[in-house]
Amino acid sequence: MNSNDFTGDGRADRVDSLPVSHYLRIPGERASGRLANDVATDAAPGSGETAPGTRSMASRDADASKVTAENPNGEQANFLPGLWPEPVTGPVGSSLAPGDIWARMQDELKTEFGEPAFNAWLQGLVLETGSAPAGIAAPITLYAPTHHDRDFIRTRYWHRIVARFAAAGIAPDCLTLAARSRANLPATTADPESRPPALDREPGDPVLMSDDQPSFGNFVTSESNLAAFTQMSLIGEGRVPAASVIFLHGDRGMGKTHLAKAALRELARKAGRKALYLSAGEFRDQFVAASMKGDFVEFKRRTREADVLIIDDLHTIVGSTGTQEELFHSVRAVIGRQGPKGPGIVVLIADSAPANLNGLNDQLASDLQGALMLEIRPPDVAARREIAEMAMRRLAAKAPKFEMSDWLIDYVATKVHASARAVCGAIYSIFAKSLNGEQAVTRQIVDDVLRNQGISEKRVTIDLVQRVTCEFFGVSRNDLESPRRHAHIVHVRQIAMYLCREMTNHGFPMIGSKFGKRHHSTVIYSCKLVEESIRLGGQPAREIDQVRQLVRNRA
Repeated sequence: MNSNDFTGDGRADRVDSLPVSHYLRIPGERASGRLANDVATDAAPGSGETAPGTRSMASRDADASKVTAENPNGEQANFLPGLWPEPVTGPVGSSLAPGDIWARMQDELKTEFGEPAFNAWLQGLVLETGSAPAGIAAPITLYAPTHHDRDFIRTRYWHRIVARFAAAGIAPDCLTLAARSRANLPATTADPESRPPALDREPGDPVLMSDDQPSFGNFVTSESNLAAFTQMSLIGEGRVPAASVIFLHGDRGMGKTHLAKAALRELARKAGRKALYLSAGEFRDQFVAASMKGDFVEFKRRTREADVLIIDDLHTIVGSTGTQEELFHSVRAVIGRQGPKGPGIVVLIADSAPANLNGLNDQLASDLQGALMLEIRPPDVAARREIAEMAMRRLAAKAPKFEMSDWLIDYVATKVHASARAVCGAIYSIFAKSLNGEQAVTRQIVDDVLRNQGISEKRVTIDLVQRVTCEFFGVSRNDLESPRRHAHIVHVRQIAMYLCREMTNHGFPMIGSKFGKRHHSTVIYSCKLVEESIRLGGQPAREIDQVRQLVRNRA
């Protein structure tokens, strides 16, 4: 038995391969609404017994004889599959209205497939009856909430629904399964204020944020995040990014959520694009709440009808089987929609790449193989300096007395290297330590703050800095201590002096003595030149950052 032989709740169904025209009706008592067991399956293979709730072939043959006797004039009837080969080609009347048949059928579908499967897929179906001339059966359409729901129902459940309608006297060619679109949504007279807004948002979402909240304008770009910034900017502008599914990953504090909320903020200013941002935890909680109520219609409407769906912190639901299954279907539904402004877009955000998320749903992991992977890496020293300066200016706008010298800003940028969030946290802590700017910010205040944050370089020695710097640039220790003035030797010597001052607790005189007994003023001058190189960015700044990281790794 292959995977196509199973219905949504995992039970085998061996009428899968039969054409719709072979789902036939037995007239009489079955036309009056007895539906549950009249479209029966055979006994379990090899059991020799009739399965519970089903009827044997002998019983069906008896019904066949009864039907023949009750129709002496040769009245055409719709029969159960397998009893007669004649297909039904036209509408057949029923003693019940389609709406009544559907109302009764829903309870039986819930019993057949199980309540969870029914609530997730079939509860949202809406039956509408069209018009037809007298004597002709009216067409019946069952509307699914989305195209994805329609396709899934057609694959898993539609043949069973058709069979039940046929047993009730509704010919298969009268039935249609369709998806809701904006063109066929029913009119509503509800109060406009009660209707869903164009942007689903919660308090604190970007549309309500002030200027110091996440936006593209206050996001500092560098080589480590430029690709992610570019694609999220396209989404914010209402344009189509390079792929319909984007997977954004990186360590905590790198700016992933900042970019997501910046895109939402921009979308909120533009008409025609419905966007929804949820953390994975919120998605899970809302899914569980819908499951407990037994009503998935509103939940699926919000998640599957979005033009842009952003799910943050995906790693927090890895291992949650039901939630991941529902997320998979939501992703498929969104990217399968073609709205007036273009195709649906999904952004998934996590701390790690999909390959490192143990427990990720297989279907979701397979789909993510075709996603656009965007990694945000730690910012370089130039970007960290800009982040620190931006945070300082934001605080100074509220407390004009608060200021930090360029040297101290550089000092924080070089000491705090974990993430953009860590740099901002250090500046905020310095602000508080200076009594909101009432006290001048000194090196001692900064060191106290960094020490409280666990940032310390006490294990780093001048000797270690010299050895690592020489290895990186390919020079000898004798070159650093010699009086040679070759440009490359001078450049390496100045970087080593700067890193000794930054990463150790030694003062300028001690550092000078370790570099050929040079005067402390030479060390001060070298540090200022290196600081200027860092401020300008480029290759020298990247080299300094690399040497610094190597020293930390060796300490």
